[in-house]
Amino acid sequence: MKIQSVAEVAETAQVALQLQKIRNRLVHATEDVRDGELQKMVSFVFSNMDEIEKLLGKQESE
Repeated sequence: MKIQSVAEVAETAQVALQLQKIRNRLVHATEDVRDGELQKMVSFVFSNMDEIEKLLGKQESE
């Protein structure tokens, strides 16, 4: 049980580290995009996540 708990904590820490890296890259990549535009882009991506995943899956299988 302790091993599983340690593994879960390590996995969570790894995910948090990856998200922090992604955040840092996005901050620099979007410096010139106005907040309103950025919010629209982010909303679009999250609203269409299922469709985006389907499209990406099709591209990987080709």
